Amino acid sequence: MAELAIGDRIALSGGYDAYPSWDPQCRPDKKWPGTVIAFLESGRADHDVVVKMDEPMAGDFDAAVLARRHVGTSWRDDDLVVMVALTREADGPEAWSRSRLTHYVEACATLHRA
Repeated sequence: MAELAIGDRIALSGGYDAYPSWDPQCRPDKKWPGTVIAFLESGRADHDVVVKMDEPMAGDFDAAVLARRHVGTSWRDDDLVVMVALTREADGPEAWSRSRLTHYVEACATLHRA
């Protein structure tokens, strides 16, 4: 089960950093659950993923754009991913493209498959 699909449940936690900048409460043991809502074409051979978070992160951002950490990797459980940016679900697909994102994070996170 390496690929993700729309509707898949995942959770994110800190990657290399025990206190990731994208976690407003800086709780190293916290997992942030969410649902895959979209795939975005990226400049690479894989896709970025938009995840609707169950609770807002860093203010009123309720969605995260994720990318695979290395070319050729898949979305495996406990794999490291790159949290590209935080966004808002209501902003829609136009705002989710890399050229239109405004709240870049570019931080490591750990992906947990539900």
